[in-house]
Amino acid sequence: MHQINFWKLSTAILILIVIILTGWFYFEKNGSSEFEEIKQIVQKKIDYRDRNPTLSKDNNDYFYSIPTQIVFEKDLYDFDTIEEGTVIQKDLVYNNLGTNPYFLLDVKVSCGCTVPKYETEPIAPKSKGKISVGFDSKGKSGFSMNKLTLYGNVEGGESSIYFKVFVKPKK
Repeated sequence: MHQINFWKLSTAILILIVIILTGWFYFEKNGSSEFEEIKQIVQKKIDYRDRNPTLSKDNNDYFYSIPTQIVFEKDLYDFDTIEEGTVIQKDLVYNNLGTNPYFLLDVKVSCGCTVPKYETEPIAPKSKGKISVGFDSKGKSGFSMNKLTLYGNVEGGESSIYFKVFVKPKK
């Protein structure tokens, strides 16, 4: 009787070891590949748009399943008072406070007088990114408030920031 129990116990232990080893080998081969791909993109500054030009939330893209959090250094940027016809260039800086890279896909503006330029590589966690904003005051006068909307892997898919400027008439 003790031999039968010993063989049953030995067989159960052997099966358990095989299951654990199979799971471990599977994870080593397949489980960390997504993390390694993200790590490679962030470290080597590979343009992720080349890998997936249709990157979008609608496609259930992997990057949208790892949201992060960005916060601008200011809630409202004040570009002060400028003379009509002046073109100004400002950098709007934000911090990636999350634990995942921030993938900025697009920036939309509320006015054609504003031209944004932004970095194409992912912003690593705990790092800073920036958007360079060019504002052309030609044909403008008075107070102007403009909105920039950033689309990327944040909760809700977008973040917005505002800037204001007062355009005085040319002398």
